[in-house]
Amino acid sequence: MLDRKKILGLELLAYGFIGAIIIQLFFMFYQDFYHSYSKEHILDIAKFLTPVDIENRKKIRVGNLKDGGYVMLEGDHFEKLYSYGINKDIGFETDFLSKWKIPAYLYDHTINTLPVQPSLQIVKWYKEGIAPFKSSQLGT
Repeated sequence: MLDRKKILGLELLAYGFIGAIIIQLFFMFYQDFYHSYSKEHILDIAKFLTPVDIENRKKIRVGNLKDGGYVMLEGDHFEKLYSYGINKDIGFETDFLSKWKIPAYLYDHTINTLPVQPSLQIVKWYKEGIAPFKSSQLGT
């Protein structure tokens, strides 16, 4: 059996947030596929998840310098923020909302309250998570 914690930790370091989500979903739903291909083949596929530069666009970091922060393109327009799995760190959400005053919907079924209560009225938190099945605290 694969060591899930080791794989998820490595993928976060190697591929960043989007790659980590894709690989987690891949791991959860396609374990048979995972066992059918070599680690090298899977890493070759993951190389397509590498961030690239976009001409005439600057990248900015939103949130803290650790796991709670992410790199985004500066100057984009957003209408809503959906954030899943916030745990004990809402640094990204707080920083994001200080730059873009938009409605935010935060979801995490593993906590009982937000770690910090945002002063903005546009933030809504739900004790709900995402899974391949529906339950009292998990949606699909």
